Amino acid sequence: MKNKTKKLDIKKIKKQVKGITLIALVVTIIVLLILAAVAINLTIGNNGIFTRAENAKEITEIAQWDERIEMAIAAKTMEKQNLTIDDIIQELIDEDIIDDASQVNKENGDITTNKPSYVISDKLKDYISNVKITISKTPETEMSGAVLLKVEKVEGLKPIDLKSLDITSLNETQKKELIKIMLVVAKNHFEGTDFKGFEDFLQYVGMTEPEFWKSIDDIEGYLSEGIEVLINERIQYVDSYTIINPENKISNEFLAITNGKYEFKVKEILTGKTYTETIEVTNIDINMFPYYVDSIGGKIYLLNRNDNKMTDFERAYIIYNGERVDITECISKDENMYIKMGTIAGFLESIGKVENYHDVGGTTQTFEILKKDKNYVGREIVEWLE
Repeated sequence: MKNKTKKLDIKKIKKQVKGITLIALVVTIIVLLILAAVAINLTIGNNGIFTRAENAKEITEIAQWDERIEMAIAAKTMEKQNLTIDDIIQELIDEDIIDDASQVNKENGDITTNKPSYVISDKLKDYISNVKITISKTPETEMSGAVLLKVEKVEGLKPIDLKSLDITSLNETQKKELIKIMLVVAKNHFEGTDFKGFEDFLQYVGMTEPEFWKSIDDIEGYLSEGIEVLINERIQYVDSYTIINPENKISNEFLAITNGKYEFKVKEILTGKTYTETIEVTNIDINMFPYYVDSIGGKIYLLNRNDNKMTDFERAYIIYNGERVDITECISKDENMYIKMGTIAGFLESIGKVENYHDVGGTTQTFEILKKDKNYVGREIVEWLE
């Protein structure tokens, strides 16, 4: 029997080899794509080399800010006792950690650092205060030549109980600060005045502060007598703080005549702690600058800022008990145009705004003078009435 020899089918072999080569190529490409994806992910993925490097950089920067903040707080603590959050904020500004107070959240103590900006928490929790200072603006948004800023309310500070107060434990500064508060309370209570602070009292009596303290021989005795008078009038509690306006005067009001940020301070008498609140004014009309309202010799005038000369005006108003009352008919003129304080008080009585015109004496009032359709605002004490 003859052996049968199979002939090789070259075409078939070539076809099989070609098929295997294409499969290998596809598999190779897929493997390469997988390897590339893995490499990319390791490089720039959520846990990649670049991401981890960026995270490490951020962690380092945060740690550096954290350390700077701790050092600033430590330095301020060594410099001053009874630190408030405002003291820390000022230190952070001085150390260029923040640009202004708005970068600190006073409610939770979060600090937003300068660039690169990070939020650092849990550094100011021991300094966060529940003291809240509410400041109003009049007018609030309407363009004006002046804007009256007023601390309407201070929350979170307990009043001083005069009955339980041991005045022998107070130092001289504390005694003087308490006298300032009590004098305003007493004057407003007994004489119906509307003093906003100690400066109003000094202006009313025509004395400087050094002159006033020189007139008192025994500070502690004066304070003791004042406390007794108030308690007899059933006034047991007085504010435990003084309000210092942006002019550094003891008053809860300030008349702003330029746009900008204004800071009020609330200072506790017994602890010496100071709390601040800033308000921004943006509605001052710079075209109203040439004139200002002032009182001279019991008369209201409108004066030119450049030469302080008195000028004529068209209309006048008084903001009395929150109401804008037209007092244009009270305007008088001889050599200059003016409005007499006594005339204003009598007019308020005639239209039923006050029971007796003497009630206006000693009060601080807001006057608004109009000239060429522009209003100029001033705060003046009604010094005396004829």
